[in-house]
Amino acid sequence: MLPQEAAQTYYETHKDQWSNSKSDDQWTNSMTAYAFPSLGSKPVGSITAGETITAISKVWTEKSETGRRVKQRIRAVLNFGAYIPNQPTIS
Repeated sequence: MLPQEAAQTYYETHKDQWSNSKSDDQWTNSMTAYAFPSLGSKPVGSITAGETITAISKVWTEKSETGRRVKQRIRAVLNFGAYIPNQPTIS
């Protein structure tokens, strides 16, 4: 499973718990902007901590709060994806 697939499934599973549509937008936009460009083509189970740090390093130094949130989101997606490895690809 690729990160975008895991993120989409995670998002669909958890979006009702978020307070408003701004949270939805921030969640998806930050993953698209910061996580997927460098992590998007790698299977969830093969992404290392070092690759995660590399993915967020620029935003971490420029916008530390955004970097912290993206790190949390990546962690949540990777953990979630690890438990659903046999799910079919999401179109």
